[in-house]
Amino acid sequence: MFAGVALSLAMTGVALAEPYTADQIAKLQAKADAGNVSSMYELGFAYDNGDGVQVDPAKAVAWYRKAADLGDRRAMNNLGTLYSAGRGVPVDYAEALKLYRKGAELGNAIAMRNVASIYDEGEGVPINDVEALKWYQRSVDAGYDEALLSVGLMYEYGEGAPRDLAKAEGFYQRAIQSEDTDLVDRAKAALIRVRRLAGKAG
Repeated sequence: MFAGVALSLAMTGVALAEPYTADQIAKLQAKADAGNVSSMYELGFAYDNGDGVQVDPAKAVAWYRKAADLGDRRAMNNLGTLYSAGRGVPVDYAEALKLYRKGAELGNAIAMRNVASIYDEGEGVPINDVEALKWYQRSVDAGYDEALLSVGLMYEYGEGAPRDLAKAEGFYQRAIQSEDTDLVDRAKAALIRVRRLAGKAG
């Protein structure tokens, strides 16, 4: 439970760069209409986040769904976040978990973390810390730095495994090496906390 995060861009694992121009949106639309799967995903992301267009969750759902149906693992994950949040569709945790699992099976590390979060928070399923830790670890193994903090928290609080402050510290140390400055700040705070709990200095 302590390892979960609010639904946001952290759930999709995407940082916005320069916003799309109207010309770029028109080109994306044309390519998506012609069947380009990546453009379908990008157009869904644009409507999801107001990138070059007005935010329109219903259009985001439609384009993510088209891309997901054609095998885009990013779209599977992001469509899952919309079902989890009830944006553009009614809240449906079962559908969200189904989509996260599909994306995870195709190797999407962020989807793996979102599977974990469903079990961690008990969203539509009973809380299952063992399953949550398993999926957080898979996300770490697949290279998603954000999941390092989640695994550390599970060990710090003894969720899904016996409490192990040394293991928690190790995961926080790894998270500090991330290029994500927000994650680094949170990992540093967690490291100070767990060291105090363990009776260590510094």
